[in-house]
Amino acid sequence: MSQNTTSYDWIYRYSTEVAQMLPAAQRHDIKQEITSLLIDELESEHGEAVSEADVLALLRRYPSPAEMAARYGASQALIGPALYPTYLTVVQLVALIVVIVAIVTSIIGIFTGGAWGVASVLGVIWNILAMVLTSVAIVTLVFAVVERSTSPQQQAEIDAAQRERWRPESLPPVAGTERVSVSGMAGEIITTLVAILWLNYYVTADGSLTIFADGPQLFRLFSPLFLSFIPWLTLLWIGDLVTDIVVLARRRWERPSRLIAIGIGLVSVVLLGVMLSGGPLAATEGMERWVRGGVAAVLLLILIDIGSHLWALYRQRGPSADGALLSTASIR
Repeated sequence: MSQNTTSYDWIYRYSTEVAQMLPAAQRHDIKQEITSLLIDELESEHGEAVSEADVLALLRRYPSPAEMAARYGASQALIGPALYPTYLTVVQLVALIVVIVAIVTSIIGIFTGGAWGVASVLGVIWNILAMVLTSVAIVTLVFAVVERSTSPQQQAEIDAAQRERWRPESLPPVAGTERVSVSGMAGEIITTLVAILWLNYYVTADGSLTIFADGPQLFRLFSPLFLSFIPWLTLLWIGDLVTDIVVLARRRWERPSRLIAIGIGLVSVVLLGVMLSGGPLAATEGMERWVRGGVAAVLLLILIDIGSHLWALYRQRGPSADGALLSTASIR
């Protein structure tokens, strides 16, 4: 094995990119198969004295990740690998535009004197979710129709265009911190939804909660100041929700999604800081320290999350040897 282990990172990037376009059950085995095939061919040609230029030259002789995925049967999916990257880009743009338009419209409604209560917040949330889901469904349907209506000649032209554009240098870095756990991301999405619904539905307009002690009773917890921040917290959480959904769809963190998460986190830090520096957040003096402690804990978690994203971006500056070492070690 060459001492320049970072050269092999390009092979790991390639096999990972192909695997992302395959059904989940096939990804691991096929990724290992492609990685092993490329390394064996590379070392049969160059021995152990392998340079980065040798690796890139080999990858240029291979089809693009989308075309390679199609050879493994990914073309049988609803959206084939030839259109899948474009499909994901369009879905993300459409979802982002829908959310931005809905948020801007809501903010305009606030400043023009529109009513803003629990019902209106819930209405905004459900409208945004409905608009995003509808938009994604329409985009998916359009791409599925295009996928099924493409003739063999047109598909050949698409493949030829992809081969013309294919450059291994464009492969995105793949580090251990970039891949996401489906269950972990699903947990974050569910937690965010629960927080949105809890503050906007379970908490009443006067800051009370329903508790069950000798029957249902109202317990006033939050102050008017705290309640005034709920709409803004909700909008930020919706941004978090959309970001998490996009990351889950991509199965990995990327530079744009990390930058968006950092931006949302910084705005959240400022908002929570304003909350803590203002007046009372609880309706009673006895609950004030608990509510403030909860807000401070959320603030700390957000700062930790921002730090983790910044560290991941720092590590993402160049090719990672860790991925290559892990991949090659697993097949030797």
